[in-house]
Amino acid sequence: MKRMQTSRTGLELIKSFEGFRPQALRLGKDDGWVIGYGHTKSARAKLSISRDDAEAILARYDLPPVENAVRDAVYAPLNQNEFDALVSFVFNIGIEAFHGSDVLARLNSGEKLAAANAMSAWRRAKLDGRLIVVDALVRRRAVEIALFLEPPGGRRSAPTALLRPKLDVAAAIMAPRERAVIVEENRNGDSLELRQQAETTETVANDTTDVAPVDQTAPEIAARAVSERLTRILGEASGPSARRSGDGVSVDEITAAVSALADPLPDTAHSDARASTTVIDDLEPPAEIAMQDIERAISVEADIESEDNFRDVLNWASYAFMSFLGVLIFAWGILKMVRLSNAGTLMSSGPLTPGPFMMLIGGLLFIVMSYYLYRAVTERD
Repeated sequence: MKRMQTSRTGLELIKSFEGFRPQALRLGKDDGWVIGYGHTKSARAKLSISRDDAEAILARYDLPPVENAVRDAVYAPLNQNEFDALVSFVFNIGIEAFHGSDVLARLNSGEKLAAANAMSAWRRAKLDGRLIVVDALVRRRAVEIALFLEPPGGRRSAPTALLRPKLDVAAAIMAPRERAVIVEENRNGDSLELRQQAETTETVANDTTDVAPVDQTAPEIAARAVSERLTRILGEASGPSARRSGDGVSVDEITAAVSALADPLPDTAHSDARASTTVIDDLEPPAEIAMQDIERAISVEADIESEDNFRDVLNWASYAFMSFLGVLIFAWGILKMVRLSNAGTLMSSGPLTPGPFMMLIGGLLFIVMSYYLYRAVTERD
């Protein structure tokens, strides 16, 4: 591969997502410091830097090892946009991770579209000991993929009149459903802390409402799903806060009532929760239908789980019975051998003696059924 370097476009892309830090900030107790545009190797306490110096360190010190790694590992020819996107990607995930990634494997097999699609999988980060989908990483991967797929000589046309898109069901099913978390930097003295911020969604009326934090309990998540469905049913036309039912019950009150059922409340809040739950009795027919659908879904799920449990127990019992049957057949074969040996006719009975044959069948049956029983139990666990 020819010797390529990161262009101004790629450099600006990296700078925009790394962010500029004029003062050295501690990443953690044992994680060192960061300064400028993501520079860590020589960062230390009480160190300051200008934007020009930070850009020079990024271009002349931090990026060359990444550029060399891309040039050495990628055997397929790359244009400037593809190279810039890969340098930004590798600078973010690390050289060692890039060497073992599907992105590199797809590139070297000539599947550039598949390689670009594989880049989107690198969207998680560890925060407070948990792996979460980070909003900034999702956006960074999207920009890198867009740059990677941008032909230097101009885009290929895809006229709508000739190429009307159709839904790719497989891609829709495989699309990630997990919400991305917005992570903002909170500067506290000379340290850098990352904290979770609730993602906001835009309503039809262009108002923003806070989405529940990531560390919700399971009942709270279920309650939020119920409240969102009720909001869509009752308030989709004019916004959740403005739409009210005929008897004066607002969607906000319905949401509060359902959320109040999510988790046990402190003693001081029980009276308010009981007052809110009375609103459910006054729901309009669409909301009642929604609640019935949810209850029916829960009931069906419980029935399915009960059927699965019964089927698993039945399989275990059948495997255990067949395994026990193999032991009995094996023991029967041993008994036949003992009787022939006592009668002195073991050698004269020929190779088709029923004893060894029954021992073989019984042993195989026991081993196979025991294996299936073990696999069924472990898979269920």
